[in-house]
Amino acid sequence: MKRLILSMALLLSLASCDEALDRLPNDSLTSETAYRSVSDLQLGLNGVMISYSTLNTITVNSILTDEVKIGLDNGGQQVSLYNMILDPQEGNSAGIWNSRYVAINRANRIIAAAAGITPAANEVNQYNNILAQCYFIRALSHLDLMNHYSPNTMDLTGIAVPYIDFVNTSTQLPRNTVAEVRDGILASLQLADDFLPASSSDIYFATAKAIEFTRAKVKFLTGDYTGALVHADNLILGQNGFTATPLANATQYVNMFADTDNTEIIFKRRRTQLEGFIGGVWYFTGTGGAFLEMSNKVYNSLPGDVRDGVLFDAVGSAAQGGPANNFHLINKYPGSSGFLFLNDEKVMRMSELVLIKAECHARLSQWTDAADAVKAIRDARSGASTPVDVYANLQQAANAILAERFVELAYEGHRYVDIKRLRNVTNVGIVRDPADCGGAAPCELGVSDRRFTLPIPQAEMDTNANMVQNDDY
Repeated sequence: MKRLILSMALLLSLASCDEALDRLPNDSLTSETAYRSVSDLQLGLNGVMISYSTLNTITVNSILTDEVKIGLDNGGQQVSLYNMILDPQEGNSAGIWNSRYVAINRANRIIAAAAGITPAANEVNQYNNILAQCYFIRALSHLDLMNHYSPNTMDLTGIAVPYIDFVNTSTQLPRNTVAEVRDGILASLQLADDFLPASSSDIYFATAKAIEFTRAKVKFLTGDYTGALVHADNLILGQNGFTATPLANATQYVNMFADTDNTEIIFKRRRTQLEGFIGGVWYFTGTGGAFLEMSNKVYNSLPGDVRDGVLFDAVGSAAQGGPANNFHLINKYPGSSGFLFLNDEKVMRMSELVLIKAECHARLSQWTDAADAVKAIRDARSGASTPVDVYANLQQAANAILAERFVELAYEGHRYVDIKRLRNVTNVGIVRDPADCGGAAPCELGVSDRRFTLPIPQAEMDTNANMVQNDDY
């Protein structure tokens, strides 16, 4: 354990140094002087992997929506975001922008530096893997940015975010279109695939499956549903050189969130005790008190299968009177390795891909195939055959898929962008249970509200004359 702590301290120190470079892109410590060997590149890659985290997206997607309510122990924590006060100065939404561009900038530095380094024969696989990981994180970071800051990812000519595939020494970059960002992401994924060693299988890093998952997601989000289905089925059915990845059964599902089973995980991000615990989004991790709790809407939507216990801490809630006293504790991140609330971030799970498949079929008016995909999730979680839905139109299918995503992917950073993507189909925005709102806390966010696109951070607007703010901010 001591060796692990010392190693992580070194990595965090490296990340801190690289953070200074992100603030000072013209600093004398350039890529050419910082990276002189494959070993240097490996240390730099560690900084890239540390910088990519879903913590900000989990925070925004849960608190801004209908996944939580103000907790018994709340002393003002995250009340502003819960009250849907969203503007260019808001720190949580700005954190997504800042963290993703830090990851992109670090990845680009390593890619640029690697061009000047010739690996020894015994370093070629390591060298290629470093490049593959950097291209992958660059693609994934741009995808997250586009998903949160683009008004409509299905409008290919619409405004997206700056796509950066070079070492940026200027802050004066304009926003690219959705099509340009999509094409850049796909190009980066292809480069990741080209460099990735055939033996790569560590789910804490890019693998061929993680690259294919990301291809499916970017095509899905940009409206290429037929293309997305090809990539999704490659992993779901085991096609075109891929082996099928199954959904977790009930036991595996519980263990997955205790970090002892990886059956359906494609890519995840390790958190350590030196970082903020993921449960800290809702809990005081020192005392265990909850400043945010499970919403009544989630509690009332518990599906009656293995997900109930993964989502809801019945034992802890009972100590405070439980649901009868409007007390609901979140159990999605129970802790591991002896640390309460410390768990890995499940960035890519097969259940998300199956639900992407369901929505792609629905968008293509393939109602039976859409219903079968939803049923596959329910069957896996219940351990038995469940009734199959019947959809007559896209709105019916979208409502069912959104409801399934609500309980399957709760507290994993999806809810805000899910409602954003489907609100014009369901004709419903964010709607909280009446017991979860009132007073200063709004109960709804209308379908056409500007807040379904995050604002460009004020710091970016202040320093970038070419940046365009999203409408009505």
